[in-house]
Amino acid sequence: MDNKDYQNETVVDSKMKKVDFEPLTHGISYLVDVDNQSKHEISKTPFIIGRSGDCALSINNDEKVSRIHCVITKKADAFIIEDLGSTNGTFVNDKPIAKAILKNNTKVQIGNRTFVFVVEN
Repeated sequence: MDNKDYQNETVVDSKMKKVDFEPLTHGISYLVDVDNQSKHEISKTPFIIGRSGDCALSINNDEKVSRIHCVITKKADAFIIEDLGSTNGTFVNDKPIAKAILKNNTKVQIGNRTFVFVVEN
């Protein structure tokens, strides 16, 4: 699929509800850990999150996080988070997802960790 065609793609959440596409303004994207305010820059995609030390963001001290838990990718002007079949799921704004578009200030929960997706201009 060509990136410019992404706006025409339908993305659904785990309950098969359509999710609207909203382009992000260009800037630097981060996952900010709510507990310790550490910033994890999403400098390239795919950005894999999991317990494995090979992940771009390794959460190795949480047994609720799968070895390879979820991935963030960029398509056109949107960042997409997708659960990779994790045992305990990935949550966006407190709802379980299979795949979702990340918008600025979106809450993401992976295991016992809570992050906020932020785009800084």
